[in-house]
Amino acid sequence: MSFLILAVLPFAQLVCAYTNSEYGFSITPPNTWNAVNPPPSPALVEFTDPNIATTGASMNVFATPTTSTLAQYVQGAVQGLTSDGYTVVSQNSITISGMNGEQLVSTSLVDNNNFQTTQDIFVEKGNAYIITLGAFESQYDNVASELSASANSFTVNSVSSGLTSSTSTIEIVGAVVAVIVVVVVVVVLLMRRKRKTEPGSNVVSSPPIPPPPPPYP
Repeated sequence: MSFLILAVLPFAQLVCAYTNSEYGFSITPPNTWNAVNPPPSPALVEFTDPNIATTGASMNVFATPTTSTLAQYVQGAVQGLTSDGYTVVSQNSITISGMNGEQLVSTSLVDNNNFQTTQDIFVEKGNAYIITLGAFESQYDNVASELSASANSFTVNSVSSGLTSSTSTIEIVGAVVAVIVVVVVVVVLLMRRKRKTEPGSNVVSSPPIPPPPPPYP
């Protein structure tokens, strides 16, 4: 699998639940948020706060077939975050819609802003699911209730057959980091776009957007 970060981000407002028939999940975004269409790979769906330039808030969902256990997947996730320079500040067991999962909270420096990310990880019906929620650390508490309500709406129902499973640790590591990179790239691109379109603004050179991980072997 290869990763593609899209530089052009068209939006369409979405106020109802999103359902993915291939991986059998649904999730309801905050009703004022927008959907990125198409979502940047490898995310299956991406939502952004209309005030993203201020809050840095966005979220996405990723899913992939796996034969790994939840514990193995989370171990790979922590390994990937740590090796890529993220600081894992907490890890807790969670239950959403009757599904047991693990929640990882990490921080990083993004475009000169401290950024906080929460990832809810589940392994259900032969698939791994990662809900990634991100915002500027200084703004996270202001959007936490919206992010939490949306994550808590996540459900898994029927799943398509014929999906190919993988147990590769490098795939786990790559996926967990890649979906954070998607959140980060969307935020940084929109911040830069906003600065360029503000009358009389002087766009200050920013650090480069972190690259996605290499393609899976």
